[in-house]
This record gives sequence, C-alpha cells and structure tokens, in this order.
Amino acid sequence: GRSGAIFHFPFGRRVNDALARAFAFQLGKEVGSSVRISLSDDAFLLTFPSRLAIEGIADRLMPKALEPLLRKAIINTELFAQRFRHCANRSFMVLRNYKGREISLPRQQLRTSQVLEAINEIDSFPMLEEAYREVLYDAFDLKNAQLIIDEIKNEPFKTNRDKELVRNFEIANTELRLHKILYKKECKKKGVYIGS
Repeated sequence: GRSGAIFHFPFGRRVNDALARAFAFQLGKEVGSSVRISLSDDAFLLTFPSRLAIEGIADRLMPKALEPLLRKAIINTELFAQRFRHCANRSFMVLRNYKGREISLPRQQLRTSQVLEAINEIDSFPMLEEAYREVLYDAFDLKNAQLIIDEIKNEPFKTNRDKELVRNFEIANTELRLHKILYKKECKKKGVYIGS
C-alpha cells in the first residue's frame, strides 16, 4: 500500500506546483522511489510507499533555497522539455520549417533532446537559463513559494495525523453522496430532469 501527506497550502496552483515538486523530489530521494503529486489551488497531496515515517516530514522537506532544488526536480520533466523546445524554436536552434517544409513535432522533439543533451554540459547557456526562467517564474511562482518556505521556517506549523479528522471527512463525503442520491430520486418523482 501507499501512504500520503496532504499539505493544506491555500496559496494558488503556481505556488503549490513549485512546492509540491520540490517536496516530492526530496521525498523521492529519501525513499528511493517516485512520489506522486496531486495538486489543486488550495492543497497538494504527495503519495509515497508506506515504509516512510511521517513524523517530522515537514521539517525534513523544507529546503533552504528553493530554486536549486527545483532546477534539479524539473530537468527531466515534460514541462521543462516543452518549455525548452519553445526556447529552442525561438532561438532557431531547432527549426519548425526548413526550405519551405514543416518539420514534424516528433522530429523537433528529437532534435530538441539532442540540443539539450549537448548544452547541458555548459554551465549557464542562455537558452537553457531562459527555459528554467519560464518554468520557475511563468509556470510556477518561485518568488512567492520561497517567501512561504521562509515564513514556515520562522513559524512552526502543525502536522496532523488525526484519524478522526479523516473519518469525519469520509462521513461528510458519504452524507453528501446520499443527499445527492435522495435529491435525484425526489426530482425523478416530480418528473424533473437534472442530468447525471
């Protein structure tokens, strides 16, 4: 079985995406396997093998500097590959058209991966830096994510393993489904169509 940790961070999707990927990257290194991310505007869920001790997880996951960690976390993601391909197209390192013929997307992706592999060995290649900037500051909100990390370090926050809370959530969810079923039956009796 797998376990999960829910982080109730109502800071928006871009901030939560940055934090979730950073935390998942660190947790993945700790457990030696991949960590799944489920994400929303108000929270994110990290799902991992159950052999991990949940106590002190928040303290273990808080990075000092978020940007270097996120750079490592995103380098092999589809999001980074897509942003890098756009940068490569704009800088004419990977062409969309050649001699009046359109180059197929799979061929562009292949050439982009070859270019990325070649320039990865160079410390700060401008096109690579632009791809990182697009992901970290346009797709994610790195600035505010770092502010939140700093704020959390200054003020301790609560870790909750309350099984009663989970049970109450399940009960509320079940009640909601029952009310929906009863409402549908009532509407059906009255001849009102409400859809699925």
